[in-house]
Amino acid sequence: MKVSIVMLMLSFLLLVSVVVNFYLASQLVMTRNEISRLSKALSENTVVSSLVINFGNGTRVWYNNTMLPFGASLLNLTIKATNNRVTYTIGKYGAFVSGIYDVGTKYSKPSYYWIWYKWNATAKQWEMGSVSADGYKVLNGEVLGWVYANTSSWPNLAKP
Repeated sequence: MKVSIVMLMLSFLLLVSVVVNFYLASQLVMTRNEISRLSKALSENTVVSSLVINFGNGTRVWYNNTMLPFGASLLNLTIKATNNRVTYTIGKYGAFVSGIYDVGTKYSKPSYYWIWYKWNATAKQWEMGSVSADGYKVLNGEVLGWVYANTSSWPNLAKP
């Protein structure tokens, strides 16, 4: 009699284990499906870009794979990457970045300004930005850069 009670209890525990494992497996499948759905929705509404900041003194800082909402500007990317350590003004022609991490504002040099570039992967070279930082919409996978450059050496400006 004792053996049959033990067998009955073991059978019950095995049955509970099978039910729990089935439930957990179904929850795992549902969670994976939800993650896949959310990842797809996120990728349709975001861009991932990288940014390099060249401080003009040999120091470069990279912010790789920064995620932004679709339609975000270079100014938005710079603000996010630097944790809002950007000084800028909005004028007739758009945003003018005067400082990044206080370089250009608190710590400045005569004739030095912040200039932005985008990396042309086909030509394998940096190309100077043609619009203001708030006027340029970041593309997915793009590499952008800022350089604190001596503009008195125009057109031979430093690149990121």
